[in-house]
Amino acid sequence: MRGTKNPDRRAVADVAPDLVIANREENRELDVTRLREAGVPVWVTQIETVGQAFTSMRRLITAMGWDAPDWLGEAERVWAAPPQITPRRVAVPIWRDPWMVVGSRTFT
Repeated sequence: MRGTKNPDRRAVADVAPDLVIANREENRELDVTRLREAGVPVWVTQIETVGQAFTSMRRLITAMGWDAPDWLGEAERVWAAPPQITPRRVAVPIWRDPWMVVGSRTFT
């Protein structure tokens, strides 16, 4: 079904998924719109922090009608604690041709 920047929307629709999860930064708005027009439900996340990741997971899990797992609450508690290491500045390459790196408003 190709990749996040060029999904085969027809193949996705043909599978008739219960839900497609997309990300505002990673997936093109055009693809989300066209999937929705084809009747495919699409959940779009916008995650720039660890806290937003936890919130998004909790919302998705409960929207699916499930109880949030115990590990999610425990992970939230652990990540809420102050870090026990000295912060470092790093460059994390995520794509080549063109080169892209994780930025300050991205979350990998």
